Amino acid sequence: MTARYWLVPVTRLTPLTLGEERIRLDQTAAEQLIRIARAAHPRLILPMKITRMVQQEQDTCGRLPQRLEADGPIVLNGNPWSPSGCACRWAESLLGGDAALALARHFDGHALGATLVQWWSRGFRTGLLVEPEGKRVTENRCS
Repeated sequence: MTARYWLVPVTRLTPLTLGEERIRLDQTAAEQLIRIARAAHPRLILPMKITRMVQQEQDTCGRLPQRLEADGPIVLNGNPWSPSGCACRWAESLLGGDAALALARHFDGHALGATLVQWWSRGFRTGLLVEPEGKRVTENRCS
């Protein structure tokens, strides 16, 4: 099974907000990015399955309120869906701001280095969302 990968800035923790500047990566690019990030610090950029982002008791089928390709931020504020405890812990554990900027040299020369530095300079945290192909939602049902 193939997956889609999204580099996302976490712009707010409360409510949990994924910034509008989401970047789609192929598997090779995502794996390379995670390898570099883990070498710098284990919590610099952490992967998270999209299917674990919203509370399971809600009728979400493991989806977000909007597709990652859509414009605008994704806000999980309980209207209509709330972030799962797992998503909150994931976001809180990510390094951001000055702590992440101190490690930015590890991304010198990387295609996404300037973007990461920009996000961290703005105080954002950075994560990698993983969307399994078989879990994509079409219309109002899980496929």
